[in-house]
Amino acid sequence: MAVLRSATEVWTYQDAVEHLLDVFDSDRAGRPLRMARRACHEALRELVSAHRWKYYDCRHVFQTEAPYSTGTIAYDHTGGAQERLVTLTGGTWPTSTAHYLLVISGVPYPVDQWVDATNVTLRADANPGADVAASTAYQLYRTSYPLPVGFVGGGELWDLADERQVEFVSTDEELQDSIFDKTLHIPRAASIRNDQEYLNSLSLVFTTPPSEARTFTLTYRRSPRRLITEKYSTGTVSMSAGTTTCTVSIGKFTAAHAGCIIRFGTAAAEPTNIFGGLTDTENPFSDERTIVSVASDGASCVLDSAPSAAVTAVKFTVSDPLDIEHTAMLTAYQRLAEHAYTVLTKREQKDRLERYQLARQAVLQAKDLDRRVDLVATEEDCTYLVGDVDVR
Repeated sequence: MAVLRSATEVWTYQDAVEHLLDVFDSDRAGRPLRMARRACHEALRELVSAHRWKYYDCRHVFQTEAPYSTGTIAYDHTGGAQERLVTLTGGTWPTSTAHYLLVISGVPYPVDQWVDATNVTLRADANPGADVAASTAYQLYRTSYPLPVGFVGGGELWDLADERQVEFVSTDEELQDSIFDKTLHIPRAASIRNDQEYLNSLSLVFTTPPSEARTFTLTYRRSPRRLITEKYSTGTVSMSAGTTTCTVSIGKFTAAHAGCIIRFGTAAAEPTNIFGGLTDTENPFSDERTIVSVASDGASCVLDSAPSAAVTAVKFTVSDPLDIEHTAMLTAYQRLAEHAYTVLTKREQKDRLERYQLARQAVLQAKDLDRRVDLVATEEDCTYLVGDVDVR
């Protein structure tokens, strides 16, 4: 869970919505509010696709699992305690067996479910089709590993033990290698594809079965945090000085609030951002913190750090952080959101065109700032995308 550094500027989903309502002199209600929220989502999607932002570059470290072949198996295709049941004798199935391939008579079958220490099931669409006698030898190995949630694209994959780069190949090449080379050895190549285990997710699949548990590191690009909670402010909150546990009265925190920004106001008024409220109110938040976790009953949450002073029964707001790096990306995001709002609300063509031009210029400036080091720009650095327009 990312924490909020002291004095770091952070914009929230609520801030972005109220920015649009300010710019277009709209009320925080009804269709204008709905369109502002939609524009915030669309602008974030546009911003992410416009450039490979360094803010979204990450590193992932993971360990492969060792193959297993202790004992022997029997396969009961139907009519047993469970359908398509594989029973192990003389060994113990790893609890993660559901992610493995079980090789019987040279054919690999995906394991469907881990039942207990000696029983697993195979998938209905991939199994021997008939009983397999007891005392049959087998091999269990894993080639597929889920990529981090929000994975967009990979960079380089390295085997840390051998200090060797692992090549990325196409799905077709990965299939060919897996068919013609079933020997267990150190993986030399991998593909990125959907392994049909997790919905809307990609996995890294090694071309050949790994012969041992090994540690790998992967550089990759992630997508930003989803915008879910625009504003939650039901009830009041209290915190003792020097503690990180925040309790709420009347309302309840939810699991979706983990990772959100909470801001504290006063007993009389909700906190506003530094610009004040939409109705000419001004009550800037006294503290803002990141919600690290939420209690199962929703009555309290844990923050990343204690507030500057105790708070007792004060009003508050909770909102998702805008997952961008504000020094380079914020202005571009604002201009893109403004343009998206003009499209969604069907404003005059002249207004839409002007907002588009402003957004394009802001993205150009943001990409220049995102070089982060003082390097001579290459031709690639000078290619900018906004929507479906390519500008050099």
